[in-house]
Amino acid sequence: MLRREVVNLVRPEVVNLNRRGVVNLSGVSNQIAKTVLQQFSSGIIGSSQTISYNTAPILLTSLQSPSGATLPYTFQWMKSEDNSYFVNVNGATSEVYQPGNLALNTYFKRVTSSSTCESVETNTVTITVTNQLLPGIVTADQTICFKTAPNLITGSTPSGGTGLFSFQWMKSFNNTDWFNIEGEVGSSIQPGILTENTYFRRGVTSGANSSFSNSVKVTVYQPLNIPITDAKSFYCKGTSFQLSVLNPVYVSYKWYDSSQNYLQDGTKINVTNFSSDKKYYLKAVNSLGCFSDPVEISLFVDNVHAGFTNDITTVTLGSAVKFTNTSVNASSYAWNFFEGDIINETNPVHYYNTLGVNSKKFSVKLIVTSPGGCLDSLLLDGIITVVNIVNGIESNKAVTFSYYPNPVTEKLSLSSNENIKTVKIFNISGKMIESLNFDNESVYIDFSSLKSDIYILEINGLQDSKKNIKIIKK
Repeated sequence: MLRREVVNLVRPEVVNLNRRGVVNLSGVSNQIAKTVLQQFSSGIIGSSQTISYNTAPILLTSLQSPSGATLPYTFQWMKSEDNSYFVNVNGATSEVYQPGNLALNTYFKRVTSSSTCESVETNTVTITVTNQLLPGIVTADQTICFKTAPNLITGSTPSGGTGLFSFQWMKSFNNTDWFNIEGEVGSSIQPGILTENTYFRRGVTSGANSSFSNSVKVTVYQPLNIPITDAKSFYCKGTSFQLSVLNPVYVSYKWYDSSQNYLQDGTKINVTNFSSDKKYYLKAVNSLGCFSDPVEISLFVDNVHAGFTNDITTVTLGSAVKFTNTSVNASSYAWNFFEGDIINETNPVHYYNTLGVNSKKFSVKLIVTSPGGCLDSLLLDGIITVVNIVNGIESNKAVTFSYYPNPVTEKLSLSSNENIKTVKIFNISGKMIESLNFDNESVYIDFSSLKSDIYILEINGLQDSKKNIKIIKK
């Protein structure tokens, strides 16, 4: 506000000098105006605040604007680190001011100037800066085996900030791109199993400020090759054998049982009297003490089992019994009907041509072989009874037959000590292919037109003698 005052001045008309030399003025007075300005006030600035180390405070503004004197006003912000010695802030000449990041407690005030009055200063604003947040040091670099866990990673106690700290562990695979590890918010960390090189660091937060520790590297060795053995899937029951590592290259190999309990070291292990399925585990170990993944070695008993049934138990001399194979896991067969031949068919039909001994009873034995070469056998004693019900046969006369070649390509030669009357040719299924009549002790049968197969020949002699023989046609 302006206040106007009137002042009277005397216009001199007569100037008299008295005895003392003093001038006496006399005359008519004049009036002039004098302007008195309102008191110049700098206003009030704010606000004092506390901030984190190396961060910027909020904008400093006028809580109460400057007043008095005459416009326009000019401004100059000043700062001090001891609240005693202030210096101008370069470029800070506005009514408001935004300080930059601060690392120390700092004091600010504003000088306001007018062209008509002396400059005035505001109150002082205090920016309190918390101590620098030091995250501490984490230790230490490690080298571990593939698929193992490193040792506990610890860090020294952080300092600065508000004195209260929270943590967040982070990991990286290149020491550049970092990811928070969920749930790892303690001062130390126990990493889990690692399969590649991994970096770790600790983030520390105090108040509004955060900082990161140094990083540590966990180097992971490359995995060992899984060992290979000469183990087969199946082994014969009751056998003993040795399992061996093929092309061993590591310093040691460790064998474990099916529950992964340690058994022994070495490139070989002996298995004795193998009677039931087994399982082993094997690991390779290198010079650094690192283990490979275990290889599972499953061993199974070859369950080959011989078995058969027969359609009848009593047969007339010269007639056939059909045998049905019931073996398990068999790939080849050897039948012994104890009439001189070994038959290798799966389900043979056998013609009994002799009365045999031991009350005319015959045993049957089957030996089977599995795809893995394991054997099993079944012997049934005296299961087939052969009887002779043909009338007119002289009991004291033995009839003999001979034949060749067998296998046959074209002609089969038959001979007997009596004339041959008929020869009937049957296929393996029992169907008659041809019936031939003769009246000679030696005859020839032409097989050239028959396909390669197994055939049964029924030979009938002059005295009602009969014999069945098996012929293989190439």
